[in-house]
Formats: sequence, C-alpha cells, structure tokens
Amino acid sequence: MRGKVSIESLPELDLEDILKNRNYDEQQIENILSNDALVLPEIARSNNAYEILKSEAVDIQKTLSGKIEIEIIKDQKKKHKYEELLSADIVLPIIVFLSLQAYDICKGFISNWLYAKYQGLKDRDKIPNAEVRVAIIDRKKGISKRVKISGPATLVSEAIKELKHEELFGK
Repeated sequence: MRGKVSIESLPELDLEDILKNRNYDEQQIENILSNDALVLPEIARSNNAYEILKSEAVDIQKTLSGKIEIEIIKDQKKKHKYEELLSADIVLPIIVFLSLQAYDICKGFISNWLYAKYQGLKDRDKIPNAEVRVAIIDRKKGISKRVKISGPATLVSEAIKELKHEELFGK
C-alpha cells in the first residue's frame, strides 16, 4: 500500500527553542509541554517565507480534542493573519506528539480527517496529494523522531493509519 507514499526522516525538533522563539516564557513552556500534542501551524520554507495553516490547525485541534490534550502554538507577540492554501494539495501543520501513546491514539483520527479532505477535493474533480509532518518527542522514554509522509492523499491516509511508531524509529 505504501508503494507511492514517501516516508522521510527529518531533523529533530527542539521544542523549547521553538517556543522561546515564539515568545513563550518559562512558565508557559512548562504548561505547554504538559499537553499530549502540539500543532505548529507555521511551516518554515527555505526562502524564509512562512506558509500559515490556521484553518487546518484548528480542524486538527477540534478533531483530536477530547481524545488528548492538544494546543496550537503561535507567536505570542504577533497578530496573526491566516490564509488558506488554495490548491488540490492537502498540507497539514506539523503535529508534535509528546508521547508514543498520544500518537497511537490519534493516528486513526488524522487518517480519517485526511480522507474526508480528500473526498471533498475529489468530488470537485481534483486529485489531491497530501503532506503530513509528524514529530514524536517522548521525554520519559528519551525518544525524538520527526517524519514527513507524502504522496497521493488516499495512500497517505492509509499509511498513517497502518504506521506503527516502532516503524518510525527504524527509518
């Protein structure tokens, strides 16, 4: 099933550095890191521009709330103007799971969310690709891994549902 899906290892995330750069103080950082997952709606691009994925970040937060504690991370000193991406592609914000258990609980919900987005675009005669960036940082177990999963949306959806966290650490 994953023949056309790319699963690529990415450099680890330094969450504390990311939060400090977004102007969170030490107490806020401590509170944020007590969540099960974080959503980073700003995806840095190589030309120092940022793509803002607010609508997707809010959708993901709503989808996973009630299952785990999840928070959207944004710069504390900036006003945010969010715009939706207008394309046939489905790009999710970076989702950071702060435990292996949180990832295992949520991967099916993310897969279903992706498939629903795919259905909406498919019905408008668009053939979407999907890109999902997931990080798992389990401090208790000393594990930190980040991957990008990309390809046709239906295959990415299925790959996420089937992908076990043990497989991520083999990549």
